[in-house]
Formats: sequence, C-alpha cells, structure tokens
Amino acid sequence: RTPIEVSIRSSPGSTAIMNAEGISRHFFVSGGCRLTLEGDITLINGTADGDGGSLLIEDGEAVLRGVTISNSSAGGDGGGIASKQGSRLGLEAVTVSGCKAGNSGGGLFAELSQSLVIRDSAFERNEAGKGAAIEYASQDTDSETALIVGTTFEGNVGETTVSSNAPISWICERGQYMPPTSGDGEDAFSGDFTGCLKECAAGFFGNETDLQS
Repeated sequence: RTPIEVSIRSSPGSTAIMNAEGISRHFFVSGGCRLTLEGDITLINGTADGDGGSLLIEDGEAVLRGVTISNSSAGGDGGGIASKQGSRLGLEAVTVSGCKAGNSGGGLFAELSQSLVIRDSAFERNEAGKGAAIEYASQDTDSETALIVGTTFEGNVGETTVSSNAPISWICERGQYMPPTSGDGEDAFSGDFTGCLKECAAGFFGNETDLQS
C-alpha cells in the first residue's frame, strides 16, 4: 500500500470551518500517510469514543500551521489530538482550546512518538485528569527529543497542565522563557504559563545563569 499525502490550505483572507457536529473525529492518519493543514482553518466539535477527539495519528505524520482545534472530546486520551505508535506531529501557531479527554491529555496526548514539535502555539481551557493541556506519555526508542517553544498555557483544568514521562526540550527565546522539565514526569507543571517568568541579565540570554525573577 502506497502512503498518501493530503494537504488542505485555506485561501488567503478566507476562513474554513470544519464542524464534525459531535458525530466523529475530523481526521485519522495512519499507515505512513501525511496530513498538512495550513491557514485559517478551524476544526470544531470533534468526538471519539477512544483517542483523538479531532485528530488521531497512528504511524503517520501531521503538520498543522495556523489551525484552531476547539470543543472536541475523546473518551480515552487526547481530547484534541492523539499522536501514537511512531507518529510525527508538528504544530506551529496552533490553538487548542476547550477540548476534553476522559483519561489524559485534554489538548494533546502523545505516546511512542517519533517526533513532536510545538512552536508559538496556545493551549487554553482544556481538561483532563492528568496533562490537562499536554500528556507526553512516552517516545519511540529512535525518536527525537520533543521540542516546545514559545507556547502558552492558560485556563487548563486538571491535576497537571503538562506532564511527561519522556524528555522535553523547552527552548528559551526572549520573552518566552519556558518551564524546565526533565521529562521524568516529576517536573510537570500546573497552572498557567503565559509569558516570560524571568529576565535574562545582559550576556546571559538563553541560559540559566544569573536569571532574575
């Protein structure tokens, strides 16, 4: 079976809304296939009894840029997105809001991921027992370290906002100092994170020396 690639891009200056009306999830990507969503695209009201209320990726790849995922739910993990079994997921300028999972990862759940990269995105008002915004359960043995940069978390409801049992690199950019997590699950954080927590002294931008609160 030959993997296929599907790309959906909104026209410049126009908005595309995909409403699943609580009947099903929006996309299921598997078998080495690739999905690209780009532009002013909103996925709303997705639902799944299992994992991935709006988007489920299993042994596939998905790249989302400028997309909003909202008001979706999963009975299992990943109220908005679930990335599993060696999948690759990239989010850039994506908003995940108002999503809910019955188990973990209200906004996003990742397990045995090959690659997870999140840039300049927002997780708002998502809900789950653990990892209200993100639950990074595990990574594939040959995978790259997960990368999260310039991303905010606000109003998420759960025991933790982000939790992980695999390494996450939080990249420090000016005005976007990220919470340090070692990836062992014990350094997950709770509450909101909406901007820079510390000011870098001159000459120390990007490292943890001489940071001032």
